[in-house]
Amino acid sequence: MGFRLNVDLETGSGPTQEAYIRIDNYRFNKVTSELVLTTTTWLNKDKAASFNRKYLDESLKNAEGLVSANVLYYEDPESEGVEVTIPILYKTSLAELEEIEFPTFEKKEVIEQVPYVSFDSNGDEITKYRDELVTKEVQTGSYKEKKEVINISVLNNLYDYAYGVVKKKLAEVFPIDKIEKI
Repeated sequence: MGFRLNVDLETGSGPTQEAYIRIDNYRFNKVTSELVLTTTTWLNKDKAASFNRKYLDESLKNAEGLVSANVLYYEDPESEGVEVTIPILYKTSLAELEEIEFPTFEKKEVIEQVPYVSFDSNGDEITKYRDELVTKEVQTGSYKEKKEVINISVLNNLYDYAYGVVKKKLAEVFPIDKIEKI
């Protein structure tokens, strides 16, 4: 899976109207909640596929058709071209801003019934209660605060989430309707 850019590009490997971008590496740091992705860009999907190995002991192939990050982008046929950089490294946090409600507590003196053992007129043991003044932390209210909450559930569908991150970043450079998921 990857993205085909249906735009006119001039690259160091030659011109293309179907540049192919795929994620080659994922790294997730659970402590910082940071996801780091690296991508490669190819002249087309076939060039990217021909670089892949089928067997681990197979020798590495030449990266024919690999495109560098800096390319000329032609927005329309009359355009002289604009130099753009196709991102290679993507960093994102899995934390999402949420409004969380936190309780507030105060120390207050409250009367509690404390059990104690006594004896009735027949000498049988019975439980009685007496009121005692104790200091306790009592919830007196709450307040709301915006916090970044780590969303680990994203890892259940990391593949789609990661490609969503890449597409969003590519849309900053290229028209969204020209970025095709294939």
